[in-house]
Amino acid sequence: MRQAAIVEDNPEEAQSLNNYLERFCQDHGERFSATFFPNADGFLESRQPFDLVFMDIEMPGINGLQAAAEFRKNDLDTPLVLVTNLAQYALRGYEVDAFGFLVKPVAYDGFERTMEKVCRILGYKSMKTLRIPTRHGMHALRISSLSHIEVFNHDLVYHSTDFDDDLVVRGSLKEVEETLADVAFVRISSSCLVNMDHIMRVKGNQLDLADGTTLYFSRPRKKQACEEIANYLAGDER
Repeated sequence: MRQAAIVEDNPEEAQSLNNYLERFCQDHGERFSATFFPNADGFLESRQPFDLVFMDIEMPGINGLQAAAEFRKNDLDTPLVLVTNLAQYALRGYEVDAFGFLVKPVAYDGFERTMEKVCRILGYKSMKTLRIPTRHGMHALRISSLSHIEVFNHDLVYHSTDFDDDLVVRGSLKEVEETLADVAFVRISSSCLVNMDHIMRVKGNQLDLADGTTLYFSRPRKKQACEEIANYLAGDER
């Protein structure tokens, strides 16, 4: 499930964007969940990671352009769609690397075209990198470099060949598993998700990775995990 932020001070217009988003998901088989923010301050203070942001420009307090500039200090990649009554603001969108621009009243056909472009970009990026929210902003990790992900208490530990130290952040392994559902990852236990491209051998309850790491199947997960690994190695990708 991808996450979208709708930053809009007018409740009716915010609901209209959400209705369009739901309609688009039904028409195109996409999955988005929207979070509403009635002002830019609340959006910036939330520091939540989003896959897409709709930002109204004309809001009391910090306006949308100011908020977008602040947002871009920590996030250079998330598609940002500006929404306003005045088309002349479109050129200002280049200053904050806006992905798109919608003029109120927003028509569904324009919204749909923008969303189609957004989904193409997100689909491409999701196969290339995994965006991980940290205290210092978003961290883009190459999926191909990621060998496995483990969870200890409420900490996720990302093991990657791209860096020596593991990346440790708070999070849910289930949510990461859903994000990587279309990539070659398999759940071998309640606390471990493995990139099947990094598996060297499977023997009994043991699984060896290319970097020398040894992992172990849990009894409840072993049968299904082994079937998924066998299918993947045979070329029957999910």
